[in-house]
Amino acid sequence: MLQSLTICNLVLVDRVQCDFAGHFIMLSGETGAGKSVFLSALGYLMGGKCDKSVIRQGAEQMEIIGEFNPAPTNHPLYNQLMELDIDISEEFIIRRLVKNDGKSKLFINNIPVSSQVMQEIAPRCVEIQTQHETHALLNPSNHLEFLDNFGQYGALLTQVKNLYNQAQTTHKKWQMAEQTKAKMSDDLAYWRESFEEIYNANIQPAEEESLDEKRRSLQNMEKNLSLLQDIINQLQGEPGVFKNTRLIQKAMNKLQDDQLMDQMNEHYELINNSASELLRLAEQAQFDLSHSDDNIVEIEERLYKLREMARKYRCTIDELPTQAEEFAQKITQQADNFKECQALQAEYNQIWGQYMEMAGQLSEKRQSAAQNLQEKIMAIFPQLKLEKARIECQIIANPTPNEHGLERVQIMASMNPGQELQAVHKSASGGELSRLLLALKHAMALRDPMQILVFDEIDSGMGGATAAAVGALLAELSHYQQCFVITHAPQIAALGDEHFMVAKTTNDARAQTHITAITGDERVDEIARMLSSDIITEAARHQAKILLKNQ
Repeated sequence: MLQSLTICNLVLVDRVQCDFAGHFIMLSGETGAGKSVFLSALGYLMGGKCDKSVIRQGAEQMEIIGEFNPAPTNHPLYNQLMELDIDISEEFIIRRLVKNDGKSKLFINNIPVSSQVMQEIAPRCVEIQTQHETHALLNPSNHLEFLDNFGQYGALLTQVKNLYNQAQTTHKKWQMAEQTKAKMSDDLAYWRESFEEIYNANIQPAEEESLDEKRRSLQNMEKNLSLLQDIINQLQGEPGVFKNTRLIQKAMNKLQDDQLMDQMNEHYELINNSASELLRLAEQAQFDLSHSDDNIVEIEERLYKLREMARKYRCTIDELPTQAEEFAQKITQQADNFKECQALQAEYNQIWGQYMEMAGQLSEKRQSAAQNLQEKIMAIFPQLKLEKARIECQIIANPTPNEHGLERVQIMASMNPGQELQAVHKSASGGELSRLLLALKHAMALRDPMQILVFDEIDSGMGGATAAAVGALLAELSHYQQCFVITHAPQIAALGDEHFMVAKTTNDARAQTHITAITGDERVDEIARMLSSDIITEAARHQAKILLKNQ
């Protein structure tokens, strides 16, 4: 509910503050008085485009302030603004500033917001209905939401939306897993072949170094055998080390000095033992070389194979076993990926099955709601002098299911007998269209989250009886939603809880627009003016009093 509206320096308005206590508020005034300033102010407050040209001449800035009643925590608008960390449960004030340098600012509870944000929340705050602007209900893309709001099955809608989004998320994961599996499948044969090649090579730790050492040894084998034979010959040959040591021993034994002989015997034993060990080592080495199983050709072939393999996998020979482990991990990962694809497919099928079940229930709810809405609107038509009109909520299957379910909705209407059903915006024009939209809004009165409705000259082109019928329906609608009505019809104006008059005055060659609350005789005179085409007569005053008395 709009509790007050303050307008400063907007076109011809200097400063106007309107406080609203009622739910059914009338605005009237002579043609050209500037009634559109009220619509403009609300439109700018809701994020509508404006520039410095709207600022009153001579002023530095335009300012509009709208104070609304706080929203309950279960209201869609409350939840929408809480996402922006704006709490409107205790205070809800919107302010719009436009400065003469062209800069424009919007605030909600003194927190800056963008025009885009404001335009997103505007439909849940204020709706302006005029014959000269496109109405939300004329757009078929809004008809599904319109029917769903009427049907009051929000929990089911949320469940269908959540299931659809879960299904889409799972399907995306599944497709990504399938793509990974397909890519890995192309590489799987290579991984297996590479793993088997390295695994079968049976590479030992530090094998390259060991093979190099063996190759060098084999390359020097004949030379080493010859040298070893020379060593053996020098030890055992004629003359040789062992023969000479025996001659030394004979000479030592002939010494007449026992002490000296004992000392020399110790060194003799060392020489003899060392020579024996040297002989043993030489003979063993000679035997090992002569009887070795190593083949230099095989060793060189092994080295070549391992080095080629290392070049192939771009690593060292010692790193090849690690490469094999990585290939093994990828092979295992492919198996895991296959299982993941199966699991995601099963999960998707389960969620999609649940979605289709819930979407089917939603379709049944919509069919029922569509029938109820048609009957409710058709019951209202006679009150609006539209006895021959008919309306139909058509439920049309979607080519593909979506988060909103299996179907879309289009409201069709026919205003005259024999006329085919057409889209709402094509079926009627002028006053008929206004009354048709009013019937739709009235049908939604208890179920539409909209709080504030503004009707601009909904009575245009209507006769007295029709205007009275429209006024009565507007009055009923105002029991559920705050309604502002800009009207030329006295039958409607007399029904309001409050009445504001828009007037233009000229002082010092400067025109100003005023919006003033009127009561008592002022209101009687204004309704009398509307009755008598701007010339107030006593008869008109009398009739105005009757209208006000009968409201």
